[in-house]
Amino acid sequence: MSEQLDEIDRELINQLQNNPEIDIEELRDIINHNLNRRLSISTIYHRKNKLLDNKILRSEYAPDYLKINKATLCFIALKFEGHEENIFQQLREMNNVMEVHAVGGQYDAFLKVRGRDIHEIADLVFQIRTDYPIVKTTEIFFVLKTEKETLSIGI
Repeated sequence: MSEQLDEIDRELINQLQNNPEIDIEELRDIINHNLNRRLSISTIYHRKNKLLDNKILRSEYAPDYLKINKATLCFIALKFEGHEENIFQQLREMNNVMEVHAVGGQYDAFLKVRGRDIHEIADLVFQIRTDYPIVKTTEIFFVLKTEKETLSIGI
């Protein structure tokens, strides 16, 4: 799909990733400056809506996890024994699970989770072990320090 995006679309996406709440006039000014263009507010507005309508751009706002009392971040590696059709769907629906990834290698899945503290994360792990007998082993990786966390990727 990225080959169908022109330089204006790419710049719009890059700017909105860095500041999703940017004022449309400021967005126009930045894009015009960066691309040496003279685009109107209307053009920027319609381009942005087209990207949203085509689901190329999603409206996402990341909260301050400390302020919402979810500062503890960890990754949980899961090893399955057997196969269960809806396991990934069920894991996605669990509270505090931010991401679910099917992976190859030593583990079958990685979960990115956030919680209030180590106790809330432990409760989640115990719930997974109790509710899903397909889960053979779990390994928890607590994040000690985050050097970079972003939803944006340059295009």
